Parts: sequence; structure tokens; C-alpha cells
Amino acid sequence: MMLDKIGIKFKEFKNFLYEAKTNCYGERVKERKGKNFNCMSFKKDKLLYRVVYSKLSYIPTREIVIVKPENLKIWHSGFSWEREKSFSSGIFLKDILSYKMSKSFPLRGSGKLDKENKIYSSRIIDGPRTYSSKIKGDISDFFGNERICEKGSLTLSGDFHGGFLG
Repeated sequence: MMLDKIGIKFKEFKNFLYEAKTNCYGERVKERKGKNFNCMSFKKDKLLYRVVYSKLSYIPTREIVIVKPENLKIWHSGFSWEREKSFSSGIFLKDILSYKMSKSFPLRGSGKLDKENKIYSSRIIDGPRTYSSKIKGDISDFFGNERICEKGSLTLSGDFHGGFLG
């Protein structure tokens, strides 16, 4: 595994990913804002996590973990979302990706793991909003989808994949 080559244990990496995502999505780091894209970064020791996302109705997003100072890219995830004009749950989504994220499975939201089929399912209801996701795999190699409905109407849907590089 690539982590062994750079002297990082899997559990240490998983904890870093949890800490990085909860800090970035919880807006506890400075966000660089561009015309169409925003970027957030979190660094701890030699690991740097960066997420870049679009502010457009079609929302491509990329997360990457880089080992510094070598600039070695070791982990990534890519997202592609469709957002309806009525979507107003950006804060709800950031809350799910920060405060409600599972420390044992730091990818998307919180939920239950079906160990036999390696499927992680999440469903969170907050008033008129419902978040749901399904992920197959683990942080080493995964793919999945997520949805947000507001007052029964689908307002955000997306697919994602990712894992270790190399």
C-alpha cells in the first residue's frame, strides 16, 4: 500500500481525512473564492487536503490529499452534481459533511455499513430536507451517489468515486 511507502499508517490517514473534511466543510479554514470555483485546504504535518468546488448549477468537485514537500498525490475523490435552481440546502450539506460525518468512514455523511456487501448507507432528515447516500467500497477505492430532497422534491443529486492513487 502506498501509505507504507511514505510512513503513514492507514488509521492515521483515516483520522487525517476526517479532521480535514470536518474542518473544511465546517468552515473552520479560510476559503479562497474565485469567480466560478472555491477552494479550501487543511494541512497537518506532511499531509495537505484540498477541496475545489464549483458555484455553478453543475457542480464538479475534486478532493485530493498531497504529501508535502514532495507534492506526491496519494488520494483523491471526484464528484459530479446536478443542482436545481430551487436548491437552498448548501448549509445543510456542509453540516452533513462536517458535524455529522462518521469518524470510522470519513467519506460522506454518517450511516450504517453492510460489511458483507461493503455498502455504506446514510439517511439524514432535518425538517423539510432529506439527505441520502450509498457508497460501495472503502476509502481505498469507492464509488457512490447522494441526493438531497427539499419538501419532497429532488434538488441535488450526484455521483462520486475515489481512492488511493498509484
